[in-house]
Amino acid sequence: MKALYIFLIFVGITTNLFGTLNEQGERTTNSTISLELGGGTVLGVSYNYFLNKNLELELGLGPLSLTSGFKYHFYINDNFTTYMSINASYYSDIFCDDGSFSIFSSLIGLRYETDFGLTTYLGIGVAFAPSHIHKVTECDDDWLGNDKKIEAAFRPYGGLKIGYAF
Repeated sequence: MKALYIFLIFVGITTNLFGTLNEQGERTTNSTISLELGGGTVLGVSYNYFLNKNLELELGLGPLSLTSGFKYHFYINDNFTTYMSINASYYSDIFCDDGSFSIFSSLIGLRYETDFGLTTYLGIGVAFAPSHIHKVTECDDDWLGNDKKIEAAFRPYGGLKIGYAF
């Protein structure tokens, strides 16, 4: 499995092809289906849809998580775009009593798409779990730190997605 990820990343980075914008600057692909590692689904699938040239809607599903959010692509250059995203995610822990929680995250990242549709997203940022949403249980000690009196938690956050644009 690691070899597959490395191969797909290598192909995505080393392929220098035509681009995803036509002569008028409009997108030639609007939807992307991806496998996600990290990010809002931890390990799952996501669907992204461009509402216009710059704004992208994201919906994701993992074994124990749901996520949704928006990406704003502020630099678009043929195959590469840079983006900023805002997401909300819900995680359910079936191994703990009441171990579910929600987080909000903001990422800055790069998106690369080849002319045959292979798409790679890579983002880093910060996640925030507000105290009125996060349910502190014995299962959450590692995520929040050992002090259960923490009212809110900021943590580094990131993700990698590899998919197909159509």
